[in-house]
Amino acid sequence: MGLDDFELEPGAAEPDEWDPEDDLHDPDADGLTVPQVSTDESDVDSELVRTFWTIVLICNVAILLVSVGPMLWYFLDMAREGLALVLGGLVLFGLAYRRYRRFEDGASAPTEADTETDGFRPESTGERSTSPSEREES
Repeated sequence: MGLDDFELEPGAAEPDEWDPEDDLHDPDADGLTVPQVSTDESDVDSELVRTFWTIVLICNVAILLVSVGPMLWYFLDMAREGLALVLGGLVLFGLAYRRYRRFEDGASAPTEADTETDGFRPESTGERSTSPSEREES
C-alpha cells in the first residue's frame, strides 16, 4: 500500500475549494495586492498611545522573564536565578495589569469639567450637582 494507491485528485461531485487569495489577486501586479488602511496618528489620544506601548513593553519583558526563568532552572540547574526571573515576570504582569486598570478607571471616570458644563451628574439621577459656589451659599 503506497501513495500510488490513493487518488488525491478531487472527484466530479466534490465542490471547488474556496481560495481566500482570489479577492486579493490583481492581474496587473506580480502578486497579491494587500489593501492599505490609512490612519492618522492624531486620531488617537497621546495618553492612550503612551499607556498602550508602556503596557506592551512591560508585558513583553514579563513574558521573557517568565519564559527564561524555568529554562535556567531546568537546563542550567540555576534554581535561585530561574525562580527570581519567574517572580520578577509575575510582578511585571501585575504592574501591567495595575497600569491598565488605573488607565481604565481614569478614562471612564467623569472629570469636574464634565459635571460643571451641564450641571448634572453623569449618572443622570436627575439631581443637580452643586458647584463650590452653590455649596458656600447654602
